[in-house]
Amino acid sequence: NVSQTTDQNENETENEVENVSETELESDTETVGESATEQNLSSGESDGELAAIILESDCSDTDTFKDLYQRKGAQADALDFNGEWNRTNVVTGIAGSVWISNQDEEGFDFSGEFYYYSHSGEIEGRAYFVEEDLAIYQYEDEYADEEAEEEFIAFVRTDEGMEIRTTGSSWELGFGMNVFADGGYTLGEPEYTNAN
Repeated sequence: NVSQTTDQNENETENEVENVSETELESDTETVGESATEQNLSSGESDGELAAIILESDCSDTDTFKDLYQRKGAQADALDFNGEWNRTNVVTGIAGSVWISNQDEEGFDFSGEFYYYSHSGEIEGRAYFVEEDLAIYQYEDEYADEEAEEEFIAFVRTDEGMEIRTTGSSWELGFGMNVFADGGYTLGEPEYTNAN
């Protein structure tokens, strides 16, 4: 009986150690992941790291967009964003176009039209560079109450063209029902997934 009790206690202790180790490991992994993101946000290095954060982020994470927007500044080597960009690899009913002009070291002017079948949305403003391949626009809603969360639109140049990511819902950006700007854009003719 004594040896069985000792064996049971040893097994229980081993299980507790394993459970604690797994929990600590998960906690350490989460901490490392947070630290890596915080390091990217706080480091002076760019080279597309900040753009990658936007592309990989949860678009409901307004704080990340806000933190990046606060880093805006002149980018002498900014990639060329000028032109008419069309949302691509979508069905024709959710098309979108963005016109970008007047690019300088600080940023660029843009206007956009977006559709969700019979619903539409328009927006225009000035996006500011955060790094050479990333510019962010802070949406100003003159009708929002003081407790409304700030909303942002990020423009990221990629090898394939341009990606747009936004925070907030369609109505928080002044768009019609279900209208969104997020997606991949091309300077050429867009490809529609329902084209014959």
